[in-house]
Amino acid sequence: MTVFFNKTIGEVAADPKATQTAREIMEEIQAIASARGIGLPEQIVTKQLTMAARFPYDTKTSYHRDVTSKKRLNEGDLYGGTILRQGAELGISTPVTRSVYSAIQKRLSADQPHNGTGHASGDGAGDNGSQA
Repeated sequence: MTVFFNKTIGEVAADPKATQTAREIMEEIQAIASARGIGLPEQIVTKQLTMAARFPYDTKTSYHRDVTSKKRLNEGDLYGGTILRQGAELGISTPVTRSVYSAIQKRLSADQPHNGTGHASGDGAGDNGSQA
């Protein structure tokens, strides 16, 4: 959420729209875990959101730091890509993750220098091949 909204953890926690989007993604993850037979504690989503709100307001996630410092390699696929692949494998809809991940990937792609072919230069690191 910090990358999608370009906000610190505190700013995300204070923003009802960002918090709701985070909740919806966590619920998608919870559905995947349940389908995998992984038992999560009751109220895990609410507990995690409460925990995040306790971080210092100006804290940036490592993913957000990577993106804002223009690092080519970042944790986007680890988070968004994994959720999309797991959901697809299990037949679980992950529309919020898909929307957020796609928007982030488009923004990052637009920020990359182009090599004259209309494609971002480089080896495609971070592109998981999914239709995010």
